[in-house]
Amino acid sequence: LNILTAEETLGRRDLWWPPGDDDKRLHDDWIKSLACALISSTAVTDAVLTKLLPMCQIRAGFAESVFPYLLFDVLSGDGAPLKRTLSDLVQRFFGKVEELSMCSTCYRADALISVDCVSCK
Repeated sequence: LNILTAEETLGRRDLWWPPGDDDKRLHDDWIKSLACALISSTAVTDAVLTKLLPMCQIRAGFAESVFPYLLFDVLSGDGAPLKRTLSDLVQRFFGKVEELSMCSTCYRADALISVDCVSCK
């Protein structure tokens, strides 16, 4: 396991935030990219999960369903620096979600990908 490569691959902030648009296709591309990055980074070590890359590349719903298992596998493995990096990124993600949920124009189910909410201050 090359922890530095996994950190570099998974540490990109743009990878951890959905695009700011209401287009569902952009969300689908984002979740597929995120799941595939986890698998491709070599940080996922479970033999079954590593075989799921082709399905994650073509099925957004499948990528969404398998994402928690991928994240759990990475966080359960060795490599404290990678665990810290992922924990920080997930914490930032939920911090941003909380910030957006306080915006008066963002009380919609699709707030995470709403242009109004991304531009709300």
